[in-house]
Amino acid sequence: MPSKSGKSGMLWSFLVFAALLGLATTCFAFAPWLFGSRYDGPPRSSGAEGEWLAAKIADLRREKSLVALGAMVTVDGEVVATAAVGERMIGRGVSVELGDRWHLGSISKSITATMIARLIESGQMQWSDTVGQRFPGPPLHDDWKPVTLQQLLTHTAGAPANFPLTVILKQPALGPECTAARRQAVVDVLTVKPIGKPGEKFAYSNVGYTIAAAMAEEATGVSWNELVEREVFEPLKLTGAGFGPPKSPTATLDQPRGHRKVLIRKVGMGDDADNTFIMAPAGAVHLTLADLSRYAGEHLRGELGTARLLSVDSMKQLHTPRLNQYAWGWVVKSPTSKIPHTVYWHNGSNTMWYALVAFIPGKNMVVAVTSNDGDIANAESAAWEVVEAAAGRFKTEQDEALRAALPASVLAKRSPFAAVRWNETQPEVQVGDEWFTLVALDDLPAVEIVAFSRTTYGERWQKRFEEDLVEVLEGMKHRPGETVRLVVKPVGSEETRTLEKVPMTEANRRAIYAEALKRKLEQVPSAPVNSTPAR
Repeated sequence: MPSKSGKSGMLWSFLVFAALLGLATTCFAFAPWLFGSRYDGPPRSSGAEGEWLAAKIADLRREKSLVALGAMVTVDGEVVATAAVGERMIGRGVSVELGDRWHLGSISKSITATMIARLIESGQMQWSDTVGQRFPGPPLHDDWKPVTLQQLLTHTAGAPANFPLTVILKQPALGPECTAARRQAVVDVLTVKPIGKPGEKFAYSNVGYTIAAAMAEEATGVSWNELVEREVFEPLKLTGAGFGPPKSPTATLDQPRGHRKVLIRKVGMGDDADNTFIMAPAGAVHLTLADLSRYAGEHLRGELGTARLLSVDSMKQLHTPRLNQYAWGWVVKSPTSKIPHTVYWHNGSNTMWYALVAFIPGKNMVVAVTSNDGDIANAESAAWEVVEAAAGRFKTEQDEALRAALPASVLAKRSPFAAVRWNETQPEVQVGDEWFTLVALDDLPAVEIVAFSRTTYGERWQKRFEEDLVEVLEGMKHRPGETVRLVVKPVGSEETRTLEKVPMTEANRRAIYAEALKRKLEQVPSAPVNSTPAR
């Protein structure tokens, strides 16, 4: 006869088995949503090139496992292609539509800067306005008092990246309550010494843009959201504009919902899931694809000298970079072999949505890409592929001549590796679908490349090796070509292989950068849904 303890052990074994069986059954039931949307409905499209764009984003959505993806391409002021594919909410089977609204994240920064430029042109503010002038009452730290509006809007003010958790957790509604809470949060930051000396270092900061918005509120007595509506939305007739995620009741799902990964599956979030409105000036606007393209198109016209919203001088100021190629809510990207023109762009994500918009004056082109998926690395990769594909499809007569005239240094953003990881100081690299230990590159021993990178770049040596390999190699007096020869060993093996003519591609380098960004985000301590820092 079994003992009592034996019966207990059998009982526990049965319970564990039942629990595992239940978990397996649950996972099977939820299989369509475990790793991404399995919705396979047809894409929506319009425009002369709409079918091409629809096919492109449908492929990218499947490849990147995104819930939904939307895009619009405008050339010479005309919309030539619009497309959207995927679900408004995972597992619900409700298709996204061409007129849907999308959360923009940090693209909102450009909108805040544009609104302030309008206030300056109307004489209500000056670019040289200082923190001390706009907040004369509170006991500010002396180092903050001379910080200017333009330093705040170009991320050179020495402001911290984000507010403390005590602020992030607050959820005031837009209006007087939020304006008061924003002012208090800003004043609390301004009583503490800046993290850097103003004007000397680039430090991306949601706080800096929030301070600038609070200065505008102090100058006008009007809330930030009302100023944005008055100075940007209404003049440009952005009729699908709003703040926070678009409202989308569960019963009807009139608009997309944001998504983020919870454990092993993507989950649709509530239609109020967002960062605190206290820092809304840094990342809380939503727009339709048409509105986003119209807004960026006005900045494109500003660069071409035909804008109506602002003067040519104001537009030029907003587009002129200070440090790290960052202007006033726009990043200025130098010509590359893929796009041999200067590109002005910005992206954004509140970790539940993603958006990117770019305008290219040399091609008179605007490209807008949106997703309701917080998988930033894959959404960003897809977005840039859309931008590059559009730039390649709609060619200008100058493209080839400009491409031929590019300096060799444009290769600096290329790599032969699809991914890089580290075994202490030994690089392991992915070529195709296989991982190898790197032995040499074009006869340069890997150990020497690593040693040079460590000596030259200090604590950033791994980042330089991964993301700026050509720059590292040129520092060693070796300029790689379009392809390289790799000597490698399969991981865990002593067999040596030589891989000839491995292409150096921008796509590889972009994938490495995206993976580094993903690792960085994973290192951020977890926080409630509404308290994730905006980008």
